[in-house]
Amino acid sequence: MFGVPFQNEKGWQTQSLDEVCTYLTDGSHYSPKEDTNGIYPMLTVKDMTERGFDYEECKLIGEEEYAKMVANGCVPKVGDVLVAKDGSYFKTAFVIEDERDQAVLSSIAILRPDKAKMIPRFMREYLMSGKVLAAVESEYITGTAIKRVILKKLKTMPIYIPPISLQENYVALVEQSDKSKFNVQISIYRDVWGFA
Repeated sequence: MFGVPFQNEKGWQTQSLDEVCTYLTDGSHYSPKEDTNGIYPMLTVKDMTERGFDYEECKLIGEEEYAKMVANGCVPKVGDVLVAKDGSYFKTAFVIEDERDQAVLSSIAILRPDKAKMIPRFMREYLMSGKVLAAVESEYITGTAIKRVILKKLKTMPIYIPPISLQENYVALVEQSDKSKFNVQISIYRDVWGFA
């Protein structure tokens, strides 16, 4: 529908990822003190799933540590695209759909697209495409034992900007496809496990 990222054979306007985002950073490089009585999730790449965070095993922090995370900009907002940055880099990404008091550590990148230029779900799909993943692997990674995305370089990565109307059409197709896959999975579970 849009052509191959980086080749841009359709001639879309192109900008750097940093120019398409109003905010682009990673989570906290400071590890806050865990608090078993805390109420604020402190999330890392291991807590990421395809559809969002798994809060089952995540660490919790208290009010004081959470305030530090807010002050340091490590709290994602609705519409942010979160991307696994360290270890299992670019293997998982999703858009924050619900308002929630939570903070992320540096293994996760926070991308806040300028919605006048790019729909968050479109950005997520673009970043998870095969060509982008191959480019990240070859140009934006450092480390040997634990590979990490170099955020400074990632900010320079080109991204094409199709018209918002086309992005909306694409996102509608993707979301319809997701619903269809989910309905098929539910149908299979019902058949196999006898769920009503």
